[in-house]
Amino acid sequence: MYFDPVSNNRVINFEAIQSTWFNAFFQLLTENCRPDQLEHRFSSLTLIIFNYDRCIQHFLSHALQNYYGISQEQSANLLSKLAIFHPYGSIGLLPWQARDGAVDYGADLGAKKLLELAQRIRTFTEGTDPSQSEIENIRARLLNSQIVLFLGFAYHKLNLQLLRAEGGVHPNPEQTKYFGTAFGLSTSDCLEIQSELSGLGDVPLNQIFIRNDLTCAKLFGEYWRSLALSRFAT
Repeated sequence: MYFDPVSNNRVINFEAIQSTWFNAFFQLLTENCRPDQLEHRFSSLTLIIFNYDRCIQHFLSHALQNYYGISQEQSANLLSKLAIFHPYGSIGLLPWQARDGAVDYGADLGAKKLLELAQRIRTFTEGTDPSQSEIENIRARLLNSQIVLFLGFAYHKLNLQLLRAEGGVHPNPEQTKYFGTAFGLSTSDCLEIQSELSGLGDVPLNQIFIRNDLTCAKLFGEYWRSLALSRFAT
């Protein structure tokens, strides 16, 4: 996804990432969606990113411009409707997200700037502290979601603790579904993970689908109809 920012060809190599989950997610995101419907669809989504990088933001900005033929300003406006949380901090906003203090994707930074950016990274303890993060908002959004998707998520105890609201329950647990990858984990561990996820919002075990035989990209293909956002269009 990286390109030389000073080159004339400032475009992602979409062909090189065609088989990745980025592409599958974008196809799901834009399926049967006209440009004038994107704002509503983006407003219904929340991304909780446990890494520090901005890969998905960078990708979506360029993918929208490429697919819909819109400007960077238009794609930035659309993506501002998408709720994105980094509970453990981030290395800064991209240039299209902010005028001041932005950091280019893949930028070559000096020691002073790197030290400055390092201050934005949170520890596990800080990430699970409501006074240090947007944890209450994250928990509320999870409980108000009908579909929750875990991609490349290691299901660490502290991360699950971050997501779990004390006594929190989905408004309609029986109509809520969880999907997740657990590539390479044992069947026994997957069953344990299902039980732990059920405790996030009282979702029945038969509504939680954890697959240890699917990569992130293949999970989209397996559950495409179940994940289809067009089903929730109003």
